Amino acid sequence: MIAAHPRRENQNHRAILDVKSNNFMPTRLSTSVKAPKQDRSRASFDRVLDAAVELLKEQGYQGFTLQEVSKRSRTSIGSIYCRVKGKDDLFHAVQDHVLAKLDAEMESILEPSKWENVDPRKLILFLVRELAEYLRRHTPILRALISRELADPVVMKKGKKAHWRVAERFQSLLMRHAAEFNHPNPEQATAFCFNLTYASIAKHLDIDTVTPSNDGSQWNQLIDDLGRVVSLFLLSTESFEAGSGSGANGLVKTRSKAAAARALSISKTLRS
Repeated sequence: MIAAHPRRENQNHRAILDVKSNNFMPTRLSTSVKAPKQDRSRASFDRVLDAAVELLKEQGYQGFTLQEVSKRSRTSIGSIYCRVKGKDDLFHAVQDHVLAKLDAEMESILEPSKWENVDPRKLILFLVRELAEYLRRHTPILRALISRELADPVVMKKGKKAHWRVAERFQSLLMRHAAEFNHPNPEQATAFCFNLTYASIAKHLDIDTVTPSNDGSQWNQLIDDLGRVVSLFLLSTESFEAGSGSGANGLVKTRSKAAAARALSISKTLRS
């Protein structure tokens, strides 16, 4: 759910999912879901949620039916209706289930104590690659969740909150090195870098579409290029002067014309 969406204005967010480990805090179910109280009932509903996740990853919202979830989870349709009122209620429960796992995954990856005394350039390359691989791992479920955001404000609201948790962790690690940035506004600069990185990767993966793309051999090149662009933007020794406008295009003037032109070209492409 998890940021700057490359093709929709004012939706700097997005959702996210599914890790191999099961060592997570229990999922906080939507208030519209009747939470099971007994161990057997919880295990049964967990099977329902897991089956629903796999179905959404394979077929998206269009192929998401309670009948198919019932079949895959080996749970009666009546038992499912004891917990949810219908398809959308179950979808909300699935989103909660997914976001809880994703939040725990990203919290573990970006645990601040792991990155103390790390050179800022190495940290930037790490952050860009981890964010990219994280999004690629979870692209199928992200597509399914994002496809409902415009139609369902509940899904959008939860997606925004999940996205901003990822952004906050990414940016807070960068801000540890704010004293080394040559940019006049470090907080604005780190936010721009996160949005640029996220939007570039999301567009490459076509996360906002229902048709998968083939990222192919350009994947590593994209990550390497993004790492270099972010490093240059934050750590270049070239001087910055305040611009006359706001946002990426009016933010700075730099003597490094080639670097500035490249960053602006990328940001314009992402907004197109």
